[in-house]
Amino acid sequence: MSTSNKSRVPPTTISSTQTLRLLRYTKTTSRRLSAAMRTNRPFWHGNWPTNPDAEAADPWATDISAFIKSIDPNHLIALGDEGFFNRPGSPTYPYQGSEGIDFDANLQVSTLDFGTTHAYLDHWGTGADALAWGSRWITDHATSSSLYNKPVILEEFGMLEDKATIYAACDTIETSAFSGDLIWQAGSRYSWGDTHNDGYAIYPGDTVYDLMASHAATLKARP
Repeated sequence: MSTSNKSRVPPTTISSTQTLRLLRYTKTTSRRLSAAMRTNRPFWHGNWPTNPDAEAADPWATDISAFIKSIDPNHLIALGDEGFFNRPGSPTYPYQGSEGIDFDANLQVSTLDFGTTHAYLDHWGTGADALAWGSRWITDHATSSSLYNKPVILEEFGMLEDKATIYAACDTIETSAFSGDLIWQAGSRYSWGDTHNDGYAIYPGDTVYDLMASHAATLKARP
């Protein structure tokens, strides 16, 4: 998702029909729903100051999460961003703030209950040094999690090449402050064939699938 305007979006722009739908949704799913993301991969190209104030969280994230909490205070809320940092001068793109996202600032929004991050190193131009870069990415987000006392989930990650080697480094997550992770993507095998493979899929019977099943068991067994 992207938008051409990073200006404040007041809650009053949400229609009464949308509000009623939200109320009905939260009531009918309250026992089955643990959390909700406000969007998926938000970014604001071209509307981020050259040297933005690192203390200023995104106004839309602040406004919309507060509005949702006012209607439904019983469920967890996350922004749903990719976890990009705002650290101008950093050597790699996900740290530079060019997408208009400041993970640390947004994690401090009181009405956002947990943080999210992704890891697609092939697309981010960091795949050549995937093990070292990916470990640092995890460690830096775990540090933010501890600093601001909020859970952080690696909600999407995937590699197009060398999955067995890279995914073996998931022990970095197992020993960190991360609350968990979700691989993109676990495929299924049916009598009529496999589910769609976009290049990231792993399937039952694959070495990497077994590796990730072991990783999931380790996370589940953590205290």
